[in-house]
Amino acid sequence: MFKKILLFLIGIGLIIFGLLDIKANKSKENPGYLKFVQGNALAKENKSKEALEEYKQAMDTNEDLNIKKNYEIIQSKLNEEQKQQQQNQQNKDDQKDNQKQNQQQDNQNQEQNDKNQQNQDKQEQNNNQDSNENNDQNQQDKEKNQENQNDKQNQNDQKDNPKQDQQQNNESQQNQDKQEKQDQKQKGSSGNNLTPEEKAMKQKEEELRSIMQRLEGNETQAFKNNERVLNTSENKNSENRW
Repeated sequence: MFKKILLFLIGIGLIIFGLLDIKANKSKENPGYLKFVQGNALAKENKSKEALEEYKQAMDTNEDLNIKKNYEIIQSKLNEEQKQQQQNQQNKDDQKDNQKQNQQQDNQNQEQNDKNQQNQDKQEQNNNQDSNENNDQNQQDKEKNQENQNDKQNQNDQKDNPKQDQQQNNESQQNQDKQEKQDQKQKGSSGNNLTPEEKAMKQKEEELRSIMQRLEGNETQAFKNNERVLNTSENKNSENRW
């Protein structure tokens, strides 16, 4: 009994195996199966789009689930590649935008730096100009003060000179009067012993001496006046040079 059952099962297995073998042979002869094989070859070569097209044509004539699974795998891979490409492109575009913005910012910073430098140079120029003007003004004030002091000194000298001249004239006149008195005394003491001719000669000598003394006094005074005029002219010329 057991042998009959075993023989029955072996027979059924042989029948099933034969059916499967027949189906496999028919599948290999099916055009859809050939497209499936071609799609796998293209997928191995990383030609995803071409492989999908082969899988589509294979599914039109063959209902094998392996074809559909391979199609879904390659489709998912292709979608992931496209998504990665889009992301890479977006990254490149973002990088270009950032570079453009950075360049614009650098240009703005450079323009601002140039403007600040120009303002700084202008401010330094104005400061230097103001400093030069102040120095010139101070120099002019100093020269004006010096000129005023010189004028004041000259005025004081002019006030003092007449007094000194008058004092010198008075002293000269006093000396002259004193000398004349002494001469008169000598003349009175010796006049009695002189002849009329000698008295006349003596009188002429005294007159000549008196005239010479006056000439010498006038010459001295003229020399002093001339020296004072020269000093005043030199002071004015010196002030004009400043």
